[in-house]
Amino acid sequence: FLRSNCNYIDPAPSVPSNKELTDYFIFTTKMGNCRNFASSLAVMCRIIGIPSRYVCGYVARYYNPFTGNYEVY
Repeated sequence: FLRSNCNYIDPAPSVPSNKELTDYFIFTTKMGNCRNFASSLAVMCRIIGIPSRYVCGYVARYYNPFTGNYEVY
């Protein structure tokens, strides 16, 4: 749905104070940035019973070349 119906734009359009971010993105502007897409996907997953969480601003920095994984300490 998001790929077919919404467009990426940064910065995202401002959300009026009386509107909710995800609702405004999906049903009104259909334009947004990674925050809009990620929060919308989390809501859609929850609706169909897939546990999900929106996370912002995290980067795994420690790459272990022996395991091929990023490690979090």
